[in-house]
Amino acid sequence: FRARENAWVDENKKNCVPCKASKASKRDLDATDTIDVEHHFPCMKEEYGGESLFNLQQAPVFYPTKEEFDDAMAFIRKIRPLAEKYGICRIVPPKETKWDYKVFHKRVKQNSFSFHTKAQKIHQLLHRRGPNFMFLARYRQVMNSLGKPMGKLPMVDGRELDLYKLYHEVESHGGYDKVCEEDLWQDIAPVMKIAPGYNNGNPGSNLRRYYKNYLAEFHEYMQKNKKSLPPLKRVVKTPSRSKSKMKRSGNPRRKMTMAYKEAVKSSWKQVRQRAFFVSSESFDNVICSVCYQGDKADKLVLCDNGCLTGTHLACMHPPLKQIPRGKWYCDKCKRRTSGTATEIEDYDDYGYGTGKQFSLSQFKNMADEFEYRWFQGDEDEQCPLDIEREYWRIVEKAEELVTVYYGSDLDVGEYQSGFPLDRNSSCANIRSRARMLPTSHSSVHRYMATSGWNPNNMSLVSFLKHLHDSVAGVTRPMLYVGMLFSSFCWHVEDNFLYSVNYVHTGAPKTWYGVPSRAADHFEKVVKDLLPGLFEVQPNLLHLLITMVSPTILQKKGVPVTTTIQNPGEFIVTFPRAYHAGFNNGFNVAESVNFALEDWIDVSQAATESYRFTRSSVFPHEQLMFSAAKKPETLEIALKVKKELRKIVRREEAARKSAKSKAKIKEVTKMSKSQMRKMTKNCKQCEICGYDCFLSGVSVACSKNEMLCLNHADAPCSCKSKCERTLIIRDTSEDMKDALAALDDKIASFREEVEEKHN
Repeated sequence: FRARENAWVDENKKNCVPCKASKASKRDLDATDTIDVEHHFPCMKEEYGGESLFNLQQAPVFYPTKEEFDDAMAFIRKIRPLAEKYGICRIVPPKETKWDYKVFHKRVKQNSFSFHTKAQKIHQLLHRRGPNFMFLARYRQVMNSLGKPMGKLPMVDGRELDLYKLYHEVESHGGYDKVCEEDLWQDIAPVMKIAPGYNNGNPGSNLRRYYKNYLAEFHEYMQKNKKSLPPLKRVVKTPSRSKSKMKRSGNPRRKMTMAYKEAVKSSWKQVRQRAFFVSSESFDNVICSVCYQGDKADKLVLCDNGCLTGTHLACMHPPLKQIPRGKWYCDKCKRRTSGTATEIEDYDDYGYGTGKQFSLSQFKNMADEFEYRWFQGDEDEQCPLDIEREYWRIVEKAEELVTVYYGSDLDVGEYQSGFPLDRNSSCANIRSRARMLPTSHSSVHRYMATSGWNPNNMSLVSFLKHLHDSVAGVTRPMLYVGMLFSSFCWHVEDNFLYSVNYVHTGAPKTWYGVPSRAADHFEKVVKDLLPGLFEVQPNLLHLLITMVSPTILQKKGVPVTTTIQNPGEFIVTFPRAYHAGFNNGFNVAESVNFALEDWIDVSQAATESYRFTRSSVFPHEQLMFSAAKKPETLEIALKVKKELRKIVRREEAARKSAKSKAKIKEVTKMSKSQMRKMTKNCKQCEICGYDCFLSGVSVACSKNEMLCLNHADAPCSCKSKCERTLIIRDTSEDMKDALAALDDKIASFREEVEEKHN
């Protein structure tokens, strides 16, 4: 396995001519330019023959020198003008910083590193109701009519038996009688991805038995009643509520109904007289969906999709110590499709489901065995183009039942990082884990422990260092343990941030990117392709459960680039650049977000786009006011000043409007303790979910809840007109003083520049 892994890196570099970032671009490129990759990046001419499966343009690949690589943020600033036009880029570190695979396996113990996985139904990432799904729906309908309702699919050789494929394979071989007569079951077994040694070297006998038990009667019924079969009806399913008798008063995650949110979003005037808070009676019948207990009401988090599914913080995977920021969805609501289903199934779970728990060694053995069986024991190394072709065949045709496991979003604060860590670092997200890894004595590992490319250090060297607390997956890295076909579906990073991804060990990743200039067009195309899904789940692209082929996107005018990320290489994604991809086999990767000063221009747009759909991962205003206190450079100070001016003007206008329309008589300034609480756990508007960091409106009948200034006049649940109070963090004079202090820092920066120039 290690030799095969190293062969990937050697093969991809043997014909490459290193190019420095400073030489990557010979002219400025407009957003509408067609970029000549071979002209700017000769190192990509020989990669896989310069081809891609969909004739996609290759994303740029950079080979920085040791001096360029020493400053991560400076290098990314340097390549950004060109690289961001592709959405993604690949960076190959110099040899002296190359990560040692053996050291990674010493640090992350394969037998003791245990993690939960998600199950991905690859065949349903595009077509929720493809041929395989519709066959099973018809099968359940028929078997129900015969009084033999189907339970779970039978397991064969560690996988769910694909009844659709087995049925059609038998039919293509002439039917059940002919297959039995000519003993063709052994020929069908390899097509069903069943190992030759299964069932003592006779897998065909099991297939014959399963066909007879599960499909023979169905086939007979279909032959007799094919013309008179009733249509498969689709009905809307309302998730049922639990019947426990637990009181749910005082829970801080009480939310208004989703129906009302949509009503507010579509027509505010039509619903002015409706209440925005859910009555406490709605929470009387809720228990934990994991332990089925109704105790510890203050530790029970409710699903924000309106289904009232609850889960204790300690019952989550991984367990949480405090209520998560923003909206939280239960597993069923995450995996729901369009809210419609056949008359047999109320709804279909798709995309991500609850997987199994593995150790790293167990997962690798399972992944390698899956890959071996899938390619039927082919000893030759599979080319990425062949894997890519097979992946999109599964996704687009949706004829084959393919379920894989993905250990995604593994917080290094709960597990551990694959990078060496610096014990002297002041980074809070490193010190949050007691089992901190020791720093190696070798110079390479010492270098990586303190390098800006180390995901654990990204929050120290990027604009996000101004955040007060670490955020999992944003300033604190996540680990990803993948296998063949496991996917990271189309999405943009939280708050339109940058991201960096590094493959520690294993097989390559195939990436696709869409530049930010085409983000709006991308969203329109996907919504037009899947209108039913977006109608019920407006934030579908935030859930990472949808894959659309680059072929379809290209035909609709969406520019798509691609690249293959090998072990030891970085991928950088740019603000609001949609990206997706899949794993070519077992691998372990680590990822984190970061921000440069150019991200400030799109930061508020990201926050505004989340209204009514999801929550921001941190308050935008909090980050800007914090950055204004300690700007590092003149450019950053000017960017922050421009954004702060917008924030102050917007806040002053919103306060004036709120006082008028909500008839607010009292204005209260937060105490220091309230400010600390708001900084640590900012309250959000009950209508749209916006962070009420600078100000909010409280209602007398619901003191624990808050409204943003845009929805200050939302009617409350009681019949009487309750008094409303405007709570502010800073007065207008305080905010203007912050701007004045920033002006002084800008003047100081300019004096330093003039002194150096003179």
